[in-house]
Amino acid sequence: MFELKYKIFNDLDDDLEGNEFYGENGYFQLLAGHSEYGFYLDKEVDVMSVSIYWWMRYFVEATLKLENMNVVYISDIETPKIWIELTKVGSEKMTVRKIEALKREGSSAVESDVEIEKIDWEEKIDVREYTPAIIKSCSDYLNDLRILNTKENVYIQELEELLKQLKKANEI
Repeated sequence: MFELKYKIFNDLDDDLEGNEFYGENGYFQLLAGHSEYGFYLDKEVDVMSVSIYWWMRYFVEATLKLENMNVVYISDIETPKIWIELTKVGSEKMTVRKIEALKREGSSAVESDVEIEKIDWEEKIDVREYTPAIIKSCSDYLNDLRILNTKENVYIQELEELLKQLKKANEI
């Protein structure tokens, strides 16, 4: 089983701050097999809020890179050492691991090589579940963003383009 869950927070503060990108923040949770990473609560607790947008974008980017690579790492940009490792194991299986590794100066949020210090958990999943789950979660999120944002937004356009590339690569 693989799933990306999210809950968009009410962005009333963004109106006061003049933000013109609604729906970026809230809860984001990765579910893989019997393991999970992130938070998903019924009520909104602002200190637990993360950028849903960047998590979705990084998962799409990493999935695109997995077309040509066997291992890709996604940084939890809000922590000093946490990464999600995605590894192809043959044509039908893959592993998803939460690991700890130093984030080198100048590294990006999606990397192909990190020096693993610790493995927190590891789950094997079916590749045929993974990509459709990424596409569905990202599509649902983009639909929510379109509803919340009445103006054209470069972030939404960039995520739409990445999703289009992923669908094309998987003939969806």
